[in-house]
Amino acid sequence: MKKAILILSIFSIFGCERQPKSPLTIDKIRNGEQLHLAKEISVSEFFQIWIRRDLPWKGNIQIMKVFQDDDYIYFFEHLFRNQSVYLGKRPFTKEPQLFKVDALGMQSQFAEYAYVDGFEIRKLCSKHIAYQNETSSNRFPASLFEYELKEDIIFLKITIDNKNLEFVYHIHKKELIKDIK
Repeated sequence: MKKAILILSIFSIFGCERQPKSPLTIDKIRNGEQLHLAKEISVSEFFQIWIRRDLPWKGNIQIMKVFQDDDYIYFFEHLFRNQSVYLGKRPFTKEPQLFKVDALGMQSQFAEYAYVDGFEIRKLCSKHIAYQNETSSNRFPASLFEYELKEDIIFLKITIDNKNLEFVYHIHKKELIKDIK
């Protein structure tokens, strides 16, 4: 018994290392510090991240603009659980992420990002085709969607029951057009 206690004590002291706390803090980033830790992503990659985020009040995903300089816009992302639907092909990490996106690219390709709500767009689509599922009425799982951004228009492709449906969403008009074929 004493050996077991001794072994467990040694193991707990030397064998179990605590995870280092993330060095990223929103306050420091907002003050222009820690910007060197940001991963640069393209406007297209940012669009895919932004459009797939779900309801912010669910508390699963936090993504926000935290800093901007002449060259980049910085976004802080923190996932509180593995959201494979949201992540797409990106790996899950509990550590907060800091992204930087080219400011000129954002201005020319996705300036209206703050007005784009992927959840609301998916809800509009589900109402157009009266889609119902077991989790809630009139709500599509985000995994059914493929998105493409061109200027102020979002092209959506939805695959459901082996059928492809295509929609166009006008960012400025907040209008959805069904079946563009």
